[in-house]
Amino acid sequence: MKKRPAKKRLSLAACLAPIALLLALARRYLLLVTVRGGSMKPTLVDGERLLMVRVPGRSVRPGDIVAIRNPDGAGAPYPLLVKRVAAVADDPVPPHVPTTGESRFVPAEHLVVLGDWPHSRDSRAWGCIPNDLVIGVAVRRKEVIDALKVQRAPQPGSRAFATRPSHSGKGPP
Repeated sequence: MKKRPAKKRLSLAACLAPIALLLALARRYLLLVTVRGGSMKPTLVDGERLLMVRVPGRSVRPGDIVAIRNPDGAGAPYPLLVKRVAAVADDPVPPHVPTTGESRFVPAEHLVVLGDWPHSRDSRAWGCIPNDLVIGVAVRRKEVIDALKVQRAPQPGSRAFATRPSHSGKGPP
């Protein structure tokens, strides 16, 4: 009688190691940001969530939506802000953005960020900001993130739990 070879069992640690590695990589390269305030209206509204990829500030382009550290400092009410890149190094500085010198071009290692709402606190108040304030660039909006959420079971009383109309009693249902 032949003996069957013993089945190899994977340890729990060996199974969880790839998952832990993926989570660590996601945490290092991805950031989930919730928009606070109305500075990006009408494009983004308060409470909307964005998936950001962490990138260096020198890699962003005009039109990108970025998360930046608040240039007002650590004591500011919101440590992270969501803005749109309006200009990068060597681009002309948009109107209503103050400059420190005679040049009307964005200096090296700097960029201009503006909110979509005209009364947003942005480069119109700060001027050109250093690239190193950029944390990440938006890659997905709320709709995609919501689609990835696990669907919950319907609750009693919800439309998904609605019963069929009652049978009148005449003939089969």
